[in-house]
Amino acid sequence: MTEEIFPCIMKMTKIISLGVGLMEIPEKLTIVDGFYFTDGGSIVLIAEEPNSTRHQITLAQHRFLEIFDPNLLPGRLYFNHLMVPVRSEMEAKLIALMQVSEIVPVEPPELDKVKSSIGNGPVVVVGDDLKEYYAKVAEGKEEAIQHLIENLINFVHSGEYVRIAKKMEKKVNEDNSPQGWG
Repeated sequence: MTEEIFPCIMKMTKIISLGVGLMEIPEKLTIVDGFYFTDGGSIVLIAEEPNSTRHQITLAQHRFLEIFDPNLLPGRLYFNHLMVPVRSEMEAKLIALMQVSEIVPVEPPELDKVKSSIGNGPVVVVGDDLKEYYAKVAEGKEEAIQHLIENLINFVHSGEYVRIAKKMEKKVNEDNSPQGWG
C-alpha cells in the first residue's frame, strides 16, 4: 500500500518526517548556483545530485526580522522548502554535506547575452554584507557561491541562529493563539 501511495519512499535511504513533509538529505551534492537577497539577508543555494536531481537550500532573511514571508520564518534553514529543525541530526548532516560539496557554477546560455549588454559601471551598495558579497561576485561566480556557503554555515553555527529561531517560534505561537486572532 505504501509503495502505491508514495513510490519515492522505497528509494530513500533516510527519511525524516517533520509533520510538514518528508525530507531526505542526499549523500552527495554539487552546489551549482547561489543568491543573496536584499530582503534581510536570505541566502539561497541551488544544489544538484549526481543524478541531476536539483535541491534548494535556504537560509531565510536573518538581518531584518520584522517583515517576512509567513512561509519562510526569518533566520531559519530550509531544505527544499521544508524547515530544518534547529540543532538536529538533519541540520548537522546538511551542514557537513555543504562543507564538502564541490562548487561547479552553472550559468544559463541566455545569461551570456545579458552580461554582454550590461555595462560594468559603478554599483551603489549599502551594508557591509552586500559590499562583501559583491566583492566576491567581482572575483567570480565560484568565489561568490563559496562566500554564501561560508556565511550560511557560520550563521547556523552561531548562537544568534538559535536565538532568532526561539524568538520567531514564540512570535508565531503568540500570533496563532486565540489572543492573537483579534
